[in-house]
Amino acid sequence: MLQAIVHEMGHNLFMAHAGSTNADGWYDEYADDSCTMGYCCTDRCPNTPHKWQLGWSTIRLIDSTSLGESQTLNITLNSDSYYARSGVRIDANWTTGIEPLFLGYRTATLGDLQLE
Repeated sequence: MLQAIVHEMGHNLFMAHAGSTNADGWYDEYADDSCTMGYCCTDRCPNTPHKWQLGWSTIRLIDSTSLGESQTLNITLNSDSYYARSGVRIDANWTTGIEPLFLGYRTATLGDLQLE
């Protein structure tokens, strides 16, 4: 199955599973089924963090340098399906213990036709 091969090749490129917290509050390491590194077996592209990890996209970084206290930002996200510069990574380095947050926008086109 092609998608399983793509998934396993992702591991060879140092990608972890595409996980998420489920409705019960438990972490499920495969829960992001919109990504090739999530549950098998629908054809789909990598999600925003994995595309960035592979060097296939560039993202906007937001941290304490670019977002000061009491400031706001308006952000427009381009579709990952069309544009190489399409995501945002928020590093909350103004506090401790927070993992980076990625924002991405994907449309059901091109390699992501299977998205609902």
